[in-house]
Amino acid sequence: FTRSARWFRLGIVAATLALGRSQLAERCVLVAADLADARAQLTHLARGDLPPQVARARADSAPEIVFLYTGQGSQHPGMARGLYQTQPVFRDAMDRCAAILVGQLERPLLDVMFGAGDALDDTAYTQPALFALEYALTALYRSWGIEPTAVMGHSVGEWVAACVAGVFSLDDALRLVAARGRLMSRLPRDGGMAAVYADEARVRPALQGHDDVLAI
Repeated sequence: FTRSARWFRLGIVAATLALGRSQLAERCVLVAADLADARAQLTHLARGDLPPQVARARADSAPEIVFLYTGQGSQHPGMARGLYQTQPVFRDAMDRCAAILVGQLERPLLDVMFGAGDALDDTAYTQPALFALEYALTALYRSWGIEPTAVMGHSVGEWVAACVAGVFSLDDALRLVAARGRLMSRLPRDGGMAAVYADEARVRPALQGHDDVLAI
């Protein structure tokens, strides 16, 4: 860019178009000598004329979209309450999940998610709650015409991805996740976990002498 204020503004526009624009189907490219030239060409284009310096095309292939589902640790009290109150598709999916979990949880799912208390941080509730939320978000996106090309997830999110991909039914997936959460919730709570960025061959010697309290 030159130091000219006019060129600087045009440069900002060009950079935004190249790096930050939405992936729209209709595309137009123009070559302009300066800001006035660009404005004149865009004016002709808006009127339906196609100046010689302008190339116009349509992208026929839709962009590939991947849904990535998160794992435990992303939960918080009242999460998605606004969507539940305002989006019928999201609410219907959540209600369906809650109905399937009747008898699987000691407390109703929606009471845990939207009510008072810290039960949502208990793994027995965290995992089915996250599953239901992510499944309902998928239903909402699909109702808007947004379909994933692929799905993937981490931890409990893997089960959501598998369900969305058709590996198993919603009923089976929720019952499995509820059972998984119950089993994990029963584990002792006086331990800890750390992620170590090294391979086992390097870590194991460092644990020698601490085998009673540390394990891979």
